[in-house]
Amino acid sequence: MQHAAATCAQTAIVDKLVAKVGASGQAKRNKGRTFFLLLALSCCGDRETLFSGPVRPLSGTCDPPATAALTIRHHAILFAPDTGTLALQGTIDPSGHITAALTLPGADRAPYHLTLDASRNAGTITGTYATPRCRYAVTLTRSEN
Repeated sequence: MQHAAATCAQTAIVDKLVAKVGASGQAKRNKGRTFFLLLALSCCGDRETLFSGPVRPLSGTCDPPATAALTIRHHAILFAPDTGTLALQGTIDPSGHITAALTLPGADRAPYHLTLDASRNAGTITGTYATPRCRYAVTLTRSEN
């Protein structure tokens, strides 16, 4: 019964993240991956805090600006840039410094590193999201949950 409640709560969180980033089609079909990442975060007793906002290109060969979502639960974070089909896992330290990463295999089988380096100041998170092709400015504000 408790597991079922956690599953329903996590499904609601995934739905909120998908709705925040305006995901469609493929992202909605792939939300199962994000569900299992959020399920891992459910081990912590604290409630989640949601943030969302723009991701703007700074340098490199970049995709157009997008909306990202970030969830904090205890000291664990989940960052979903753009459509939410990818999710970077990370941590937030007591000072508010956030780091998250995801490494995928690249087209040439070389590692393709995605990173987030940011800081939280009250209800705002600012920082840099980087891929091998582009650097983005991230500005997220706390969402009402």
